[in-house]
Amino acid sequence: MTGSPLFDKIDLSLIRVLHTLISESSVSRAATRLNSSQPAVSAQLKRLRALTGDPLLVRSGQGMAPTDVALGLVALAWAQRRRSAA
Repeated sequence: MTGSPLFDKIDLSLIRVLHTLISESSVSRAATRLNSSQPAVSAQLKRLRALTGDPLLVRSGQGMAPTDVALGLVALAWAQRRRSAA
């Protein structure tokens, strides 16, 4: 449906975690925003990294920066959401 076999294998709750990590640039702040623990968010990021074979987020001077794959996954999720709402 999305045209991406990888995206079809990923639980949307993991995309939500990724989106929050990108927004917050910090695992601890993302965990707080998601009402979750830091180890749980780290485990979800590890799972996403294993599924994609990409680091998804890399450390930068301002926290964590998303890779192109991370931005693509979030964009696919938003596009899918818009199609589902229509």
